[in-house]
Amino acid sequence: MDTLDRTTANAVRVLAQTFQEICLPRVLESACDEPLSRNQIMVLNLLGKRDRFPVSAIARLLAITPPAATKIVDRLEILGLAERRSRPGDRRVAEVALRDEGRTLLKRIGAGLGDRQARVLSRFSDEEKTRLHELVRKYVRITLAEEDDTEVICLQCFNRVGEDCVLEDRDTRCLRRLEA
Repeated sequence: MDTLDRTTANAVRVLAQTFQEICLPRVLESACDEPLSRNQIMVLNLLGKRDRFPVSAIARLLAITPPAATKIVDRLEILGLAERRSRPGDRRVAEVALRDEGRTLLKRIGAGLGDRQARVLSRFSDEEKTRLHELVRKYVRITLAEEDDTEVICLQCFNRVGEDCVLEDRDTRCLRRLEA
């Protein structure tokens, strides 16, 4: 690996860590009264896209055990963000639904992330933004070309990307596709 490759790889790593370790936690801190885990946020994202999910489906999508999913749902219920409901037609099956408070929180998180990114991108020219967009999309596509399991990325999207998703041509469990 030559010097340019090494410094570029380091810059990409720092970019990813900056978002994951600094930007996202700061937005969550300002949007949420209580700290939320990564999996709790992903469950909120799931619930924000579809009316109801059985706990078993949540566990399967997050690749965690049903007891772990139950614990996450318990915490979201305590915080007033989600609630269990009986499945229409089969009261034996409990499904989890987003409460209005959870929906409001997701909107605050999405807006906070959008505002933070807008502040950063406002310091770039349109030409720089276009080039950055092209290069980031290319980097992500090449990085994920040989990966099968990209669902975790989709579960953290906050449904902000829409039709311009970099993963649009992949067979993922994109929250956009869960509507169908």
